[in-house]
Amino acid sequence: PGNVSDPVVVGFGGWQVFSHLFAGRNAAGQDRIYAVDGAGQLLSYADGGTPGNVSDPVVVGFGGWQVFSHLFAGRNAAGQDRIYAVDGAGQLLSYADGGTPGNVSDPVVVGFGGWQVFPHLFAGRNAVGQERIYAVVA
Repeated sequence: PGNVSDPVVVGFGGWQVFSHLFAGRNAAGQDRIYAVDGAGQLLSYADGGTPGNVSDPVVVGFGGWQVFSHLFAGRNAAGQDRIYAVDGAGQLLSYADGGTPGNVSDPVVVGFGGWQVFPHLFAGRNAVGQERIYAVVA
């Protein structure tokens, strides 16, 4: 208990302006920090692991990302790294990040309606290693 390390500042200021922030991996398997800016662009950053060593952003999604009620990263059942989003119709969408500017795939609908009612959605693995999407019921 209480054995959490001291925080390391990796990005100096400005992060509070993003409407969404989450961690994930692109299709190349690189760990990324994703953010949605005021113009609705999906940005991707690398964390160099030392204070203030976050890369310049790469725009991987051009506009429209601010409309999603939920954005998070996870892996599908096939083990592919994905970006999940809940659209205005409550559908759960799945995207791949190819790792280059504007190279987010077209969405695949993986959940038909109703996903907008959950106050929290996130991805993870269960005790036997299966990829899951977890939802908190209001």
